[in-house]
Amino acid sequence: MNRNSKRFVVARFLSIMSLFPVEIFITFQLSSSPLYFGLFGATILAGLIARFFFQPILSDVIDRYSRVRIQITAQIISTTFLMSIFLLFNFVGSATPGIYVLIAIVNDLYYMVSYQVQQALAQSVFSRNMYGRLNGINEIMGQLPVVLGAAMTSLVLIFLNFRELILISALFQVVGIIAFWTVRDDFEPAVNPKKGGVHSNYSESYRYLRKNRKPVLFIYLLNFPFIAVVAGNFLKPIFIVRVLAQSSSFLAISESVYAGVAIIAGGIVPLVMERVGGMKTVYICTTIFFVGSLLIPVAPLWYLFLIFQILHGFGNPGTRIARNTVVMKSVPKNEMGRFNGSVQLLTTMTRIVLISVSMLEVLSAGAGTLILVIGTIVFVAEVLAGILLSRNPDVKSYFGISFRGKVEPA
Repeated sequence: MNRNSKRFVVARFLSIMSLFPVEIFITFQLSSSPLYFGLFGATILAGLIARFFFQPILSDVIDRYSRVRIQITAQIISTTFLMSIFLLFNFVGSATPGIYVLIAIVNDLYYMVSYQVQQALAQSVFSRNMYGRLNGINEIMGQLPVVLGAAMTSLVLIFLNFRELILISALFQVVGIIAFWTVRDDFEPAVNPKKGGVHSNYSESYRYLRKNRKPVLFIYLLNFPFIAVVAGNFLKPIFIVRVLAQSSSFLAISESVYAGVAIIAGGIVPLVMERVGGMKTVYICTTIFFVGSLLIPVAPLWYLFLIFQILHGFGNPGTRIARNTVVMKSVPKNEMGRFNGSVQLLTTMTRIVLISVSMLEVLSAGAGTLILVIGTIVFVAEVLAGILLSRNPDVKSYFGISFRGKVEPA
């Protein structure tokens, strides 16, 4: 890696690390009591709805402006928001469920922007032959904050309260802003940045999705492990509290286990891709994800839950690494925002349906059963993606891949 790419990796780590202590604390607070189950689900649902309406604007903006500037702007807004909440505590005195919900929704939008902007920016920062390893490094650097964030949350809350935790997150954001300021962005947008307003953003996103519907549909189907994560974020804490009768410490430990295995996947999966190709790697990792889902209804045992986390911790990130590599090698740089945005639009719609069903059925069907059902849906989606790839020449030619072959250079 050259100096600019190293700066990008460090800046990305800091931008992700900043909010995890707050995220873990809020997740447990909203999932620890049956009184808040509905509020917890409604918070996730509200974040998804906000994503759905904001996505077309973000997709178009990413392809029109400097991606470094977009990221810095997002972090400045996030920092300002966190400091406002910190100052609000001087008047309120303590956190309320409403404050938890507001922070969770704003943080969710921040992660939405950062994930898509940074994936598009990576195409300019790294050379094409580094994309596979880059996605492995990104997975490592993306999951390491979860481990550190969980440890920080457990440690910091022994000595400090939630108010000080917010201040620490804001300070991390400031350092991240400084780090991104040093990253060089060579992206030159092919779309006129002066064009139209919000209406034109929606129109352009719709036109792009319609024109590229088959490649977008293919990646959307491969995206189902990532889609399932949002339902897991709702169901797993409830399973831990209601079925396993564990505390916030176990929640932090389980997330650390997931992240630790994902870090291992970041090192292994790029090597697997070099040997067997992108599509086979996607299917291997998806199968591992599905096997993990089968463990949940077996027995309400904490060690089985950790094995479930291990399998999901390898399967979902592994699929993401392989899928992102296929996308980065195939989609032109000046279309990455709109392509990813189209996939994310369909992803968000599906997530809204899954989280709505989970909210309605969690008390009657149980969190474990719903996790199994969603895992099965993930497996079916990957099968449909394989059928689409094998029977549609347009998808094959767009990505330069087949189920039996490796990712081919364009």
